[in-house]
Amino acid sequence: QETVLALMRNPDYCVYGFAKSGIEDSPEEAESRFNKLSLEERGKFQKETRVNVGGMRQESSLGGRNGGGGV
Repeated sequence: QETVLALMRNPDYCVYGFAKSGIEDSPEEAESRFNKLSLEERGKFQKETRVNVGGMRQESSLGGRNGGGGV
């Protein structure tokens, strides 16, 4: 919920999005699944920019797996 609220308050930080839901047997399994999916998706990008509430920006190269075709 916090992530969605942050993006709604700062729409210029989000270019596009996709949502998918599922049911896991326990909170631990849900967290494990979330972490796995997050890493898979982050691996598609070559660069990542993070902005915190105070407005500080940090960029890092991620070295996308797809041979330069990433975002």
